[in-house]
Amino acid sequence: ILEPDEWYENDYKPGIVYVGGAVVKDGKLLVYYGGGDKYVAVASIELDELLEALKKDKVVKLKNTKII
Repeated sequence: ILEPDEWYENDYKPGIVYVGGAVVKDGKLLVYYGGGDKYVAVASIELDELLEALKKDKVVKLKNTKII
């Protein structure tokens, strides 16, 4: 559900992101991750959307929302 496709995620080690944690806040799943060994970012998805897609065996992708 999370793959590196932004420039900052493919800088030093292309093709790899490191998930550091996840929380659910206000109905959204927030996944914090490191990209390219230089950046920390957060990707998100509505939790209901994720659960429904998983029940129906659909492909799900988180949306990159912020670089820290």
